[in-house]
Amino acid sequence: MQLAIFTKDGELVGGISLHGTDWNTGITQVGYGVGPKSRGQGIAPEAVRAVTRWAFSLGLHRVELRTTLENEASQRVAAKAGFTYEGTLRQAQRGHDGMHDLLVFSFLADEVVA
Repeated sequence: MQLAIFTKDGELVGGISLHGTDWNTGITQVGYGVGPKSRGQGIAPEAVRAVTRWAFSLGLHRVELRTTLENEASQRVAAKAGFTYEGTLRQAQRGHDGMHDLLVFSFLADEVVA
């Protein structure tokens, strides 16, 4: 499922999606992108939190966020969105320059504060 990210003023600034959803285990992954001029404004963490809460309302219980070791911005988004770092999947993603490690972050439904 892919969704658009808009500012409060209605400007399209990015996109966010849930993918790899396994309804049997209740696990999904969140992916997102925010345009360069809108980065660093807290938009990505806010969108990740909102889509994560929505995923839990659908009955899922675990949302994962995976990012390469080199993508420090996405690591900051995960932390700001309240995700917990779990570990590293070694050489788990192929890039144009070879294999990359993936850092795995997660948020569980029972960690949501009302």
